[in-house]
Amino acid sequence: MTSTEPGFSGNVANSGILGFSPDGSAIIDEHARSEYNALLARYADKLLVRTPQDAGLRAANTVAGTWLMDKEHLELYGVMKAWLRGGK
Repeated sequence: MTSTEPGFSGNVANSGILGFSPDGSAIIDEHARSEYNALLARYADKLLVRTPQDAGLRAANTVAGTWLMDKEHLELYGVMKAWLRGGK
């Protein structure tokens, strides 16, 4: 991912990946968390390791309803989104 621009919910730029931490983790909102968990359920059979819901996430202490996604699971999220776009 190269963009650091957040997604839009209506006319407000506050949806999806909101930013990045210095350690490479992403700051995400509840929408992105829900999408990530849905992708984990959809692609469970394709993953080499069983990955439970909310794997790699922890609540961010800055803004309610935001989460930190570690770098490893951020990469997995990107792979699963590519699978979805590719029709897998």
